[in-house]
Amino acid sequence: MVLNLFNKWWIKTDYKRFFYIIVSLDNCIGLLSFQQMVAQDRLQKVLLYYRELGQLHWSVARTEIEKESGELSSEETDFAATYADETSYGYIKMKWALANILSEGVYEIKVETQCDPLGGPDDIDMFSTTLLSGTIDLNLDIDMFSTTSLSGTIDLTPPEQYGQALPFKKSVLIGEEIVVVFSEPILCEKPFTFDLQVKIEGTDYILDKEELQVVCEGRKIGFQIDPTVGIDVESVLGKSFSVEIGKVGADSLSNIFDINGNPIDDNIRVEKSFADIDLNQASTYFTFTKSEVECSNFTDSAMKTEVMNLLALDASDEERIQVGPVKCIGDNAVESKITIVPPAGKRRGLRLFSSEYSISQHEQNHSVKLFETLRDISTQNEPKHKERHLLAKHDHYLSFSVSNMKILPSSSDIEKMMKTIDPDLVDEEKELYHIATHAHVLTEQKIEVTMKDTDRKKIVNEIEEAANEREARILEAANEREARILEAAYEREVAASEREEKMSNELKTVTMELLVVTVACISVSLVTLFHVYRK
Repeated sequence: MVLNLFNKWWIKTDYKRFFYIIVSLDNCIGLLSFQQMVAQDRLQKVLLYYRELGQLHWSVARTEIEKESGELSSEETDFAATYADETSYGYIKMKWALANILSEGVYEIKVETQCDPLGGPDDIDMFSTTLLSGTIDLNLDIDMFSTTSLSGTIDLTPPEQYGQALPFKKSVLIGEEIVVVFSEPILCEKPFTFDLQVKIEGTDYILDKEELQVVCEGRKIGFQIDPTVGIDVESVLGKSFSVEIGKVGADSLSNIFDINGNPIDDNIRVEKSFADIDLNQASTYFTFTKSEVECSNFTDSAMKTEVMNLLALDASDEERIQVGPVKCIGDNAVESKITIVPPAGKRRGLRLFSSEYSISQHEQNHSVKLFETLRDISTQNEPKHKERHLLAKHDHYLSFSVSNMKILPSSSDIEKMMKTIDPDLVDEEKELYHIATHAHVLTEQKIEVTMKDTDRKKIVNEIEEAANEREARILEAANEREARILEAAYEREVAASEREEKMSNELKTVTMELLVVTVACISVSLVTLFHVYRK
């Protein structure tokens, strides 16, 4: 007889009341079922045992059996009992009752048979086999048989959003990452199981995760808008946008799940706005990839010339194009990090192949506009200006691509954005970024231990404890300042008292001296008067 268990198991929110355990009976001697073995042989029970990982004591699992009266009765999970559901194929299915019995955690389970004792020695009263299966010969003098234990997880708690969405500031840059942190590791296998949608107010832009740069790892989901997908940056500056993550749409089957398959209860919703920055003072930073070239012959100078020619810039704009080191990608492609900085003086129009198509003085040639020009040419989209149509006719210019674009605002815009951050939340924001950055370590190490309720409460209190520590430090600093002020006041008071005492002593000395002089004068006067009368 062989008892088999699946080599991995977990219990999630779908099984808050009970969980099915299936045991298979293979190579059964005489094709007897468990119940037939109880009636005809030495077999008494086939029980399911469990214990929390790290504990020594095993407990018998319980099941719920409905009586004829309709009442539920709690019984041992005995796969050989008459209430066990055994099929003709040798599979026995029973409910493992969980409600009000087990808490969340990692558990071991095993199936153990008990037989009529034969009075043999203690060292043969139990027999364990290799992982997942064990064999018992009814002709052996063995009173008890047990499968090797199998670890699994009971996780009945769905994931939740942990703290605010990052960054905390209300306005973000286009291309800046927005991060949502969760209370536990989430399922991040590709394709992602969740929907993600961004709606920009006042526009027709509705971006799905296929049009966004999405990252899922550990306890975080992060995304950023990719300007290379064709979004018009100028048209969305200062506009509000909403984000929804989870199950978007009534017909969607997607959702955010933890690593044990528990779905989140409600979608994650984030509302922010794009910073209304001055693009004329901003720079752009992006990756420029040129193909169909020999890597060894393509220099930094050649890369700058390539970009200058594509944008039809003259020599006066050369300083605006900053080229990073050129790197080879295979044998026939190169890559470089390009930065386009704002013009040093007044805005200048793009120089074209023909003056007939020069941009009007009202058109801006800020760095974002120049990047969009490169983007449109590389994707061969419908150009916005006639000069792009002319450039697109030059096929040798089209073997390139741009990606990973970032907008670098001016220092004044950065300062303005930083003022929207609550100073009291700076430390909390740093802690959340730390959690989001390092949470994937658990997933990479494949630690499948689910947090208990006490652990979750501890994590939920992390930020509050940090806030209390900050308040304590602030209070301590205030007390120290107050102590220093009181000490200085006391020192001033002592010094004043010493000065008063010194002045009092000096006054007493002067008074005594004056008294002595007065007495002496009176004495001299009396002596003189006495001599005058004697004469």
